[in-house]
Amino acid sequence: MPEVAATPAHRSDALQRAQIKAPRLTAEFVARYRLDDDYLSDVADGLIPAPPYVADGGDNELHLTPGGWVITRRGALHEPGNGSTDPRFPEGA
Repeated sequence: MPEVAATPAHRSDALQRAQIKAPRLTAEFVARYRLDDDYLSDVADGLIPAPPYVADGGDNELHLTPGGWVITRRGALHEPGNGSTDPRFPEGA
């Protein structure tokens, strides 16, 4: 699993390729989780699984950690400093 991107994705072709495997993957999702072009290419090439789908407004939240994607109950405390890209828990907090 790639680490959180220092440089967000910027190539639309990388996103379009990844959307073949993960149709719900949007530019907004990529920006929110700071996914980079390498991550999108890995999804497109089948090297890593597509992110799980969590409906907006549902009871769950999605977090990207160094160990992969984690789904938690909305509002549940998420351990800070574990590599999450959740803006409420910056790395090292």
